[in-house]
Amino acid sequence: MRAEHPFEKITIVIPSNQSSFYIRRALAQKGLFNVDFKRLEDIAETLGGSDFSQPLLHDLQASEFVYESARDITLGPDLGGDEVSPQLHNALHFTFRELELLDSNQLDQLADQGGVFSELVNRFHRYMTLASGHRRGHQVSKRAAEIITSGE
Repeated sequence: MRAEHPFEKITIVIPSNQSSFYIRRALAQKGLFNVDFKRLEDIAETLGGSDFSQPLLHDLQASEFVYESARDITLGPDLGGDEVSPQLHNALHFTFRELELLDSNQLDQLADQGGVFSELVNRFHRYMTLASGHRRGHQVSKRAAEIITSGE
């Protein structure tokens, strides 16, 4: 490609922003410049983000919503309360991302196991309520996949 278009920008899809620093340095050592990096999330946002009227839910805002759901003492005693450790906060944030992939029947089955599972699902529902005014990465990725599949 560089032989035919030596000054054209090349776009490389990367898994994270951090990886672009290493890859950019490695490519520069080989003499390859004018490279643009896009995360998969950025490509999904470019393809499907305009189909949503809500603002994008950024990680920092999502983290705050996770924290608020963890602090809600009405949701149970085991996974939060007044004191939320960084470890619990991170674990809930990771778990909520995974729970977003489940449908309501699967969430109900998980909650029906009782105990900590019921509390987890309740906290997840609280998080989703707080995040409802934003478009989430999962929604945008799903819409981008639909666009690609249908050829829109």
